[in-house]
Amino acid sequence: MNKKRTTVPRRVKFYYYEVHKISKNKSDVLFNLSQWASCLPKGGSSKERNISSLGETIRCDNIKSEQLETNQYGNFNIDIIHFTKLRSKNNPAVAAINSTDLYDVKLDSDEFIAEDVSMLFDDTNYVAMIQKNIYSLSVNAIQDYINYFWNKDKNKDEYEKIEFRPIFEKNMFNKARRAKEFKSLTLSTADVKDPNSFNFSFTGELGDLIKSFKSFDCLNVSIKISVGRHRRFSLNKESVIDAIDQIQKNITKIKDASVKVSDDDNHSQPIDLINNSFCSPLIFEIPLKTALLPNVVKKKMLAEYMPDPIGKDKMHYIQDNKI
Repeated sequence: MNKKRTTVPRRVKFYYYEVHKISKNKSDVLFNLSQWASCLPKGGSSKERNISSLGETIRCDNIKSEQLETNQYGNFNIDIIHFTKLRSKNNPAVAAINSTDLYDVKLDSDEFIAEDVSMLFDDTNYVAMIQKNIYSLSVNAIQDYINYFWNKDKNKDEYEKIEFRPIFEKNMFNKARRAKEFKSLTLSTADVKDPNSFNFSFTGELGDLIKSFKSFDCLNVSIKISVGRHRRFSLNKESVIDAIDQIQKNITKIKDASVKVSDDDNHSQPIDLINNSFCSPLIFEIPLKTALLPNVVKKKMLAEYMPDPIGKDKMHYIQDNKI
């Protein structure tokens, strides 16, 4: 007899950003978020921390700085920052097992559905590791929140912009070539100014395909080749690798390019050949009818990012492999 599940796996993605500060004079420097924390109103439940955005309230609940010791690399300063969106739109409903009726979630006037995001900030490398949740705050919303408090008491000529820039991974072409199977190939060419100049230096089958569009007098071509829903099939590996070689050779003429591949465990994953940002997909086992709590997320983030005795930590991998 099968045991009844008490937990459900949840896959959460974490993306990595380098934090910069741009001044009015266009100076661009790396920025330590600990400086920003000092200008935030005290107290995680303080109403002064609340900002209204698109009809909903967002706030920074907690900032905790920690000095972590490692045997191999010494000490590191890490900030754990937690943001919450107090949701008043698109709330879920409540249902009973023996009834088809749906009911609103009963909330007091000062209560809301909470959608939260955790951020790990590395003070040494100026890297932010940010949780991505579908209903919670986007990176742009977090950036706007941080800029609001950073510039709140400044004159307009003193405004500075704090910017989160995705960190892109190099050598994605080599990673794609090592794939076991290819499920799709997608690319968009860069715009050209004159249809008559639509004559790229692509060769092979991809070159023939792109050049066949010249008669349309087009300025941009988007191509997607895939196996569709037929998961048991794959694209011709030799042809796809030749196309990847052509894309790399003519990279200045390509706006976007990606492949979807299967790994050794037959898991399908996309690889962005040009703008592939660092990402950590982490699995959480969450008890039924419970939320994924910040302290659980924090432990997983630290385990993923912080230095590892065998050198497989994300901190050093990013520094060694970023563009």
